[in-house]
Amino acid sequence: MIHHLHLLLAIISLLSQGATCSNNQKQAKGCIPSCICEGKAHIRCTIDSQFIENAAKFNQFLRDNKPGEYAISVHFNTSETMIPEILRGLSMLRNVSLAGNNIKDVQSGIFDGMSIRHLSLSHNAITDASPKSFTRLDDLLTLDLSYNYLESVPKDLFAEMPRLEILNLEHNVLNIFPVVSNLPRLRILLVNDNRLSFTAPGQLSSLRSLQILKLQNNRFVSFDISPRTELLSLQSLDISGNPLRCSCGIAGLGQVLHSNTSLLERPLSTKCTTPDKQVVIVRDVVGKLDECTEPLTSVPFHSHVILITSHVELSCRVHGEPEPAIMWSTPWGHQFADVAHLHMLEDHCEECQPARRYRVHGLTGTSEVSVQSNGRILRISSFSSSFNGNISCTAFNRLGNATAIHYVKAYSAVKTVMLESLFIGACCAAVSLCLGFVVGAIKRAVLRWCSCVGRKKNVKHTPVDNVSVQENLNESHFEDRCKEDSMDFDDDYYPPETPFTTPVAISPTYSPKKSGTPGTPPGGAWLPSNILETMEEVRWRLRYGVGRRVESMKRNVHAIKESGSMYVHNIMESGSTAANKVKAGVVLGVETVKYHVQSIREFCGTGDMGVQTVSMISVETNVDTQESREIIKSFTIV
Repeated sequence: MIHHLHLLLAIISLLSQGATCSNNQKQAKGCIPSCICEGKAHIRCTIDSQFIENAAKFNQFLRDNKPGEYAISVHFNTSETMIPEILRGLSMLRNVSLAGNNIKDVQSGIFDGMSIRHLSLSHNAITDASPKSFTRLDDLLTLDLSYNYLESVPKDLFAEMPRLEILNLEHNVLNIFPVVSNLPRLRILLVNDNRLSFTAPGQLSSLRSLQILKLQNNRFVSFDISPRTELLSLQSLDISGNPLRCSCGIAGLGQVLHSNTSLLERPLSTKCTTPDKQVVIVRDVVGKLDECTEPLTSVPFHSHVILITSHVELSCRVHGEPEPAIMWSTPWGHQFADVAHLHMLEDHCEECQPARRYRVHGLTGTSEVSVQSNGRILRISSFSSSFNGNISCTAFNRLGNATAIHYVKAYSAVKTVMLESLFIGACCAAVSLCLGFVVGAIKRAVLRWCSCVGRKKNVKHTPVDNVSVQENLNESHFEDRCKEDSMDFDDDYYPPETPFTTPVAISPTYSPKKSGTPGTPPGGAWLPSNILETMEEVRWRLRYGVGRRVESMKRNVHAIKESGSMYVHNIMESGSTAANKVKAGVVLGVETVKYHVQSIREFCGTGDMGVQTVSMISVETNVDTQESREIIKSFTIV
């Protein structure tokens, strides 16, 4: 049995790599153009224009050389990124290799109805395959898709291959275990060196003919199988190089190993990690594992109030053995799950996605919802009120399920900021007003103090014994100043009739334009009445000085207004006069031309050069009175 298995693997390798042939090898006799016939069983062809022209001859060549069940293996080289359409017409192909090209896509129905038995598409750049890529391949026995970039395969990709025995998917980037339950004759399954982490319960139960299973170098943390219904015919299992945990998730594997000790390949490299972080060989912990438990939630309900436009992460805190698969459900109907869990949630989540982007009107713009940390965290970027409601996370394993609910509600900081701004603005305005009052009061006090100090320094005081003489002089001086100042003011600005009682020093340098500084009274000291009188004098002079300047400004504005009106009137009169003069001149010119034309007609009309009398009429117009006067002059020509 092992010998036959090795023979099948050799066939896969042969189809993947093709037969080696040097470039200088001679073409076999009878081989068609663009092909090299290597012996009697293998042909290497380059699909170019010459090959396309001889496609019919190629079919006849295959029919003549290898009729019946035995067929020639054909390896095609192509520069296209898709499988050439010319293959649809090559109905005699049986063993086909398209390995080592740059094919990126397998179009639907490209092999539809062909009788291919062995097909290799390895070492290409295939990233995705359509559910109809391999249809009506009833005779296919071997399919090699290794060394590509497949992340997942459609559920029904292998549905129309009832006789498939060997499936090679190694060295891809698969996250989801392929659905192979519809392959009852499958004997060899190679899915090593991918990113697989789970197998769904009962997923391998229909593979009753499976003999070789390669799972090494993946991300399995558990391998939950039922020893009574799964892998009953298995002869070789390689699950080394995976981060297995020593839990009930590998209990079924332990029972299989206990009944068949030679089943496990590389047993010393198949290890698991205990809860206390020790790495042990799986074979040594068989029968010592804890029992499986259904999922449990530590906190079944959470409430969150989230600021709009912020990022939020919701955590699903569940525990269970084996590790449960987690599904998130949103109030708007969408469901999310990690890619590695999608195959385990097929019965519960038909349209689960790992991430989705939303366009939200308002401040947030675009929001994205995605799962992280193996599905345990749901992250929402640019949160908005559209996400308000209950978001639930449900954990599943083969023993049961558990659900936790997160209630989320958005709030906006716009109203709070607006009220705070108004309060801060009102406080700033009040502080500015108070500072204005304080600065104004200080400025006014300083100006008064400086005015008083200046007057005291600029006026010389001479002591006078006769106070009555000082009062008379001050009174007469006040009356003169009032008369002088009242010449430019209306009655409202006349000063009060009460004379100053402040004594004024008699000094030859005294100027009546300046305010006097009170002298020293006869006792050598100032009285409060003198200070009050001095302050009253200062107030009076400030009041009537400002009034006089305001009145002067009014007179200047009135004079400017009158001058402007006069200039405008003069311009209008001058323009009217000039217009009248121009009009009179034009009329005079027209009349003069008319007069001369009439005279010429009279002079030339008779034809007699004897005595002629020429009459001339002129019109004079007075420009001022607009009166016209006609002057008739007669000339006799002999």
